[in-house]
Order: sequence, then C-alpha cells, then structure tokens
Amino acid sequence: MKIGLVKSSILFLVFTVSLSKAQIINISGKVIDAQTKETLPSANIRLHNKGIGTITNSSGEFQLKIPHPVDSDSLEISFVGYKTKTVLISVFASGVRTVPMEPATKLLMEVTVRAKTGLDIIKEALAKIAVNYDTIGKNLQAFYREEINLGRDSISYNEAVLDIYKSSYTKLEDQDQIKVLKGRKKKISWGRDPLLGWLNLSNGARGSVGEDFVKYRATKNTPFNEHNFKYYDFVLKEVINQSNKSFYVIGFSPSKRAPRSKLTLQGDVYVDLESLAFYRIDWKITEGGVRYLNNHRGLGYRIGNIAYQTSLFFSDLHEVISYTEINSKWYLKEVQRQLTAKVSSPKRKMKNRQWKANTLLVITDVKAGEGKPITEGDIFGTTRSMGMIISNDEDNVFWENYNVVQPKAVDTIAAKPTLVDSVKALIHVSNRQNGFTRADTLRGKLTPLRTCYDVTFYHLDVTVRPESKSIEGSTIIRFKAVQSFTKIQIDLYANMKIEKILYQKQELPYVREFDAVFISFPSSILKGSEQEIKIYYSGIPQAPNLKISMNGGFLWSKDKNGKPWIQVVCQGSGASLWWPNKDHLSDEPDSARITITIPKGLMSISNGRLRSKIDLPTNQTRFDWFVSYPINNYNITLNIGDYAHSSDQLIRGRDTLSLDYYFMPYNIEKAKRLFEGVKPMLKIYEKYFGKYPFSRDGFTLMESLYPMEHQSAVSIGKLNESENIQSTLADSIGLRNLMWHEVSHEWWGNNVSVKDLADFWIHESFATYCESLMQENLYGFEAASASINSQTILNKEPVIGVYDVNHIFYDIGDIYNKGFLMLHTLRHVINNDSLWFSVLRGIQDQFKLQTITTFDIVDFINQKTKNDYTYLFDQYLRYTSIPIIEIKLQPKGSSLAVEYRWKSDVENFRMPIKITTAKDRFTFVYPTPKWQTMILNNMTEADFEVDETDFHVEVVID
Repeated sequence: MKIGLVKSSILFLVFTVSLSKAQIINISGKVIDAQTKETLPSANIRLHNKGIGTITNSSGEFQLKIPHPVDSDSLEISFVGYKTKTVLISVFASGVRTVPMEPATKLLMEVTVRAKTGLDIIKEALAKIAVNYDTIGKNLQAFYREEINLGRDSISYNEAVLDIYKSSYTKLEDQDQIKVLKGRKKKISWGRDPLLGWLNLSNGARGSVGEDFVKYRATKNTPFNEHNFKYYDFVLKEVINQSNKSFYVIGFSPSKRAPRSKLTLQGDVYVDLESLAFYRIDWKITEGGVRYLNNHRGLGYRIGNIAYQTSLFFSDLHEVISYTEINSKWYLKEVQRQLTAKVSSPKRKMKNRQWKANTLLVITDVKAGEGKPITEGDIFGTTRSMGMIISNDEDNVFWENYNVVQPKAVDTIAAKPTLVDSVKALIHVSNRQNGFTRADTLRGKLTPLRTCYDVTFYHLDVTVRPESKSIEGSTIIRFKAVQSFTKIQIDLYANMKIEKILYQKQELPYVREFDAVFISFPSSILKGSEQEIKIYYSGIPQAPNLKISMNGGFLWSKDKNGKPWIQVVCQGSGASLWWPNKDHLSDEPDSARITITIPKGLMSISNGRLRSKIDLPTNQTRFDWFVSYPINNYNITLNIGDYAHSSDQLIRGRDTLSLDYYFMPYNIEKAKRLFEGVKPMLKIYEKYFGKYPFSRDGFTLMESLYPMEHQSAVSIGKLNESENIQSTLADSIGLRNLMWHEVSHEWWGNNVSVKDLADFWIHESFATYCESLMQENLYGFEAASASINSQTILNKEPVIGVYDVNHIFYDIGDIYNKGFLMLHTLRHVINNDSLWFSVLRGIQDQFKLQTITTFDIVDFINQKTKNDYTYLFDQYLRYTSIPIIEIKLQPKGSSLAVEYRWKSDVENFRMPIKITTAKDRFTFVYPTPKWQTMILNNMTEADFEVDETDFHVEVVID
C-alpha cells in the first residue's frame, strides 16, 4: 500500500503500559487520524536509543515489548506527513495516555542556494554510503507478511518473524541471509482448480530484503547503478520537512536514451539534507518496464499460460523502501511491495481479473555490535515461496516477545500443531565457511583403506518398522582386492548400530571413528581375490533437515487415506545414513539386490526388476528387487506405500522398453494424464543422448514424497501437494518440469556419474539444461529462451566444490542454474548445433556406466570441438563471478565507436560473443582482455546491445 502525504491533522495515540513477570514493559496502542478518526496503518514506533521498534497494523494497532526497564529512554512516534514526537518511557509509566502529533510543513527550495542537480545529489549520497551506513555486518529482526489474491479469492496469506544478517553496505555482492524464526499461514482451499495454486507466485522475504536499493545499488537494472545514469533523468523537485528532518526529493524517470531492452523505473528518492543518507524511495515500473517484465517472465509463466489455458500479464509493480537512523547510522526499516497482473481464461469465463500480491517487511530490532552470519537455515537463496517454507503451526503464545505487527483481534489463521519426529536428526554437513574436519576427510577421501578393494555386488536386506520409525537388517558386500590388505574402511552413520560383521562365518573385529568403520581381517586378503562380508545392523535413521541442502534421511509420512507412506532420500548425505557400504561415489557395484520386508498390505518399490513378492507368516511381505547394472549408492532406494500400478511399453522397432508407473490410488486420473508425457519425453532424450541406459531393468516412474532420480525407479514427488486440489490438468508445470529433470538424470547422473561430489554440477547442470531442451522441442525456441531469464544466480561460491571431503555447500542453486546457463552459453559459442548435440551424445557413449570428473568432460569437449574451452569452464565453475564484457561507446557523427574487452578471473579469457553491429542484427566479435575498437556505421548508443539471452555474462557499458 502506498503511503501518501497527509496535508494537515493531529495524531493521537492511546497507550497502556504493563509490567510482566519477566520484567518486560509492554506498550500497546492505536494510531488514529484526529480529524477523520480513521486508523493509520504503518505508523512507526521506535525506542530512541535502541534499534527496537514496530509499526501499526492494518487496524492502526501496535504492541511494543521492551525486554528491560529503561526509564531514561524515550519512545519515538513518526508517520509520513507528521513531525516526529519523542516522549520519555517514564512519562508513559506515570499515566500519560495520549501523544499529540503536529503536521509536517513543506520547505520551499531556495534556488540561490541550490546549485546542485538531482544527479549531483545522488552521486554525493552514493559516495557517502560508507559513512552513513554500517561497514560491518548486522543482525536484524523483522516481521514479514504476504497476501496474494485473485479478484476476491485469497490464494495465500502468511506471516513470519525473521532473523536477517545484513552484510556491510560497502560490500556490493549478495551476502545477506534470512532465517525464519517463527511463521504461520492461513490454510486456504483452492477447490478443484489448480490454477489458484499456480498463481501462488511470490519470491517472498528474500525478494523484499533484496530490494534494499542502497545495498544493491549496483544491480543491473537499478537507476542508481552509475552505468545507468545516462538512461535516467534525475530532477531535484523540492525540499520537505518530515520526521523532524529535511529531505531533498529527487524525481527520476527514463531518459530518451533508455534502451527498450532494459527494465525501466520511475519515482522519487528522498535524501537527508544534512547527512546525504538515503531515507526513502518510492518507485513504480514504467510502461516500457511492464513490457520488459512480461517479455522476461521466464519459463514457468509461459508454460503455465499453455497448460492452464490462461494468460497472465503483469500490469504494475510498486515499491516503497525506507530507512531509519539509529545512533548516527542508517538501517533498512521497511519494504512494501505490490505486484499486480491481469489474468484471463476463456475456459473459466475469466477476463482481466486482477491478481495482486502485497508484501510487507518491517525491521523491528537492530542488534548491537557486529553481526554474525547465519550458519544454518538461511533461506535467502531459495526459490521456494514463503508459503512453502512456513508451516501451519500455531500456539497460544505464538508471537512470544517478538516486536512484530500484531495480528487482528480475531485470529483468522487456522491452528495446526507442528509434527515433531521422535528422532532428532544428526547433522552431517561439510561446510567451506566453517572449515572441514577429520570426519569430512574420512567421508570424502579415497584413502588406501578404500582404494585397496573394489565393490562388485551389494545385497541389502532390510526390515522397515513404521511404528517405531526404525530399520534392521544386513548388507552383503562382495568385493575384489585391488591390493593385498588386512584392513578396510566401510561407512555407516554413528547413530546406526552394528550388531556384528561376519567373514567366512567368523566374526570380525572393527573400530568406529565418526561414521567410518574400520574392519580387520584375520589374515591378508590377497590381490585379485574375490571375497564377501556380511554386516548386521539396526537403528533409527536420521530424518532429513530440509533447511540444509542435500541433507537426507528417511521420510515417514501418511497418505491421504492415513496409510503409511515412506521414502528414503540420501543424495549428498550418502547411503551410509541407512545401510553399511563403501560410501564413495567413485565405486559403483556391478549389480545389486534389494530385499525389503514391510507390514502386509503395503508395497515396497526399489530399483531394477521385482523378482518376487512373498507374504510371510509374521503379517509382513518381502519384496525382492534386482539391479543388473552399475549403480551409485545414493540411488539405491525404497518407496513404501499403498501404491496402485499400471504398465506400458515403449516400442522402438524390434526393441521394447517396459514402463511401470506407481501412484496413490486416489490420484489415478492425474497420474494417467501426467504419464502420457513419458513416451514423448523418452523419445526426445533418446534422440539426443542415445537409448535409455538401463533397458534390462526397465523404466519405473512413481509418485513419491520427494522428487529424486533413483536409477530405474525415478521419483517425481506428490501428484497433488494439497489435499484440496483435484486437478483436471495433471501435467502441472512443477510436476512436468520435475519429471523432465529427474528422468534426464538416467543419462546425466546415473549412466554418467561423478567420482566426487565436488563435480556434482555434471549431474545437475545437464539435467537443468534438459528441461530447456524439452521446452525447445515441445514449444519452440522462444519458449525455451524464456527460461534463461527466469534463472536465479547467487554467485556466492564456486560451482565446483572441495574435493575429498564430500563437499556440498548450502546454496546449491548455482550447480543447477549457473551450470545450465554455462552450457547454454557454450552451445552458442560453438554455434553449430550438429556439433553441439554430437558432443552431448558423445559424452554418453564415451563414459557409459562410468564415474568421471570435470577434467574428463572438459577434455572430451575440447577434443570433440577441436577448440580449447578450458578457460570458459574455469571461469564459470571455479570462480564466483561470471565474465564481464566492458564496453565504451562514443558517438562519431552518424557512426558509433565501440571499444570492448573481457574482464575475468581467468587469464587470457577469450570467449566469442554476439553484439549488434547493425540495428537489430547480432554478429560475433572476439574480445580478449585487451581493448579492441570497431566503428559501427548508422548506429546509435540506443541501438547497441550485447546478446545476454544466449550468453550468460555481465555487461558494463561506460
């Protein structure tokens, strides 16, 4: 909601003060307009000498809790258009109930004093950021509220208390973090139409924090990036008095030089007259910006328009970002955002119905001293909406002592208790920031105690007990001695108990260190000999911590009918979290047998072919599966539930591939429609990458609790996330994309696998590229190109991790998106699709059923293309930044002089790229780190562009 200036009135606040048993002063009140008696939302309430504060809610009410008595401190009450009022806390305690607020007055500019232009003031304010804002990181506490509506229909409503780590304002790179301390959401029924679920679109609190324009002033499209000054007109409009301070009001709008390809904004920025600190910005998107926004909506929107027979076009984006001064330093105070769109669907007799998303972020506390980064639970880089992150939890003291915008008197958010697992998960996270440990080395390094033997076969025999969330069983490990040895290492998480280890009917001694198990043999195992051991074990495996990337475990749940639904996901964490094995990606067994015993009436699905199903006299059923190909350990899985089954065949001449589908019985219609896309998908993948790699084991696709690329048993997640959704469009965007992604891993990840988790980009970058490839084949180049603009890139850590420690960093999105954009860029650098797709097919043929490294991929591509692209891979994978192409433009009559060069971390970076050498015509140029110059005839600066759609680079135009 936009806050307008109020010309004149007097503001009264009614307070009550109470002292709790915990010595917390509780001040509450209601802010109203004295003349109209209307309530005033978003009035600011702040303790003068501390960063503690709150704002009034939509009913004009507020509550401020002060943790300790501070009689000498005072309370500041401010609102746009009024003078700030300061009152001692002791005055409130003595019984004062009202505080009159005087109207603000406007100051006329004295032209004789103002020799500055609006741009001059902006430049001065930017130069003083290091003085006005903190140069150290700070911990903030905040309240967040989000409401999304389609016409009168409520799609989402959630609110949360957040911890925010705000990095130094002198650091332009993206280092902010967010952690949800407590949150809740209204349970909303979307009825039978999944369209409302698709329209639950928001980038949540991360989007609000990311709108801190002072911190992110160098962002590509912001008017305050010095490279964009030439595209904007900055006009000094007036000087006003507000909150007992005087401010320049500088209007900004796109100039005639602004290119059509840019997102353009217009609005007012307020700059403190005395300190030249930025106080507030109020901006809206321009008509040209709206066109840009709709043209760059990304893959999800375009597919959604097709899948739901709906058109969605954004119509407006409006934000108000404000700052507050605390002890001579300025801090982010509030971010209000409103995004609107028009939705039409002839099928639903819907025409231009307004879709609106309102979000509010309010900083309620600025912690003293230097802040500490968030080490666990950071959601700043996630692409999930706040509605997905926040659960439906509730209790009687929900807000505790958080200073937040209080809910309405009648709580409309449905209560739902938090489900607490009976087992506390053990956290196994290797972290580059915190350093690596001995446990990380034992987990990730190929030591002599691992390289001395090669696993050829596993037989995993497990009984799963849902009532106690425990498992018990045994693993046979058959191996061949690569070197003679008397001792080896296998792996099993420390919370899992080893009962005994047998070798030739003899019990073997062993010792444990962290999750490593060192087994001693009675005599030397000679090189070349084949042996086996059997390990009996039991325990309660860890549950996943979904706030930590790649932290796996057992998911214990129930289906819609209340029957057990169980899945294990262990990518990253490793298979040793639930069964003993040599847990290193480099060693895949030639085959595996998976025997799962479960309560009768349920079904267990694993990899490969089902060999037998036996009902036992113990009211249990044993399922026996067999995998006839090499398989990496984290792909060995189980899915237990009340599954329904259907089958089909993909016939290719004389060759037939069996297709098996498993799903919840109540999702049969949705499953049928989704699985109709399997054959077209497989045909496209086989066209580019060769035949499905595991034909003997067949192809299985199943509904699951969590999507995962388990070899020949691909899981695609739930077919309906909400019990209230009974979709008539089974292939919703999320599920279809998940299916494309996870199935592509049968080639990229399962057929060709990495030796070390540090090279995990090979799995995920190619799989993400496959999503775009599917889009290109089904919907055309334009739809595929749209996905380029929808990728979120963090550039926090190199895409390649640390070797020998099983390293996967917290923010793994760049492994997917940045790696995909690198491959997309490489395709256009090669500029020969026939060659490009022969490279992809060649990788599958060359490294079939093998484990590989980044070096293997790069070396193969260099040989296949007869070009050395090592520099390109190194820049995108081994450094956080992407290459920067620096451009200098100088008009020369009717021509344009263009200077250009690469700026990169890699020496002699020389990637070719396309620019406009004539209006609307792109041509390759070949920049190097040295400046080159070219003259373009009949070209202006506004005509000049760099192809940022096909090349993932940063463009800096001077």
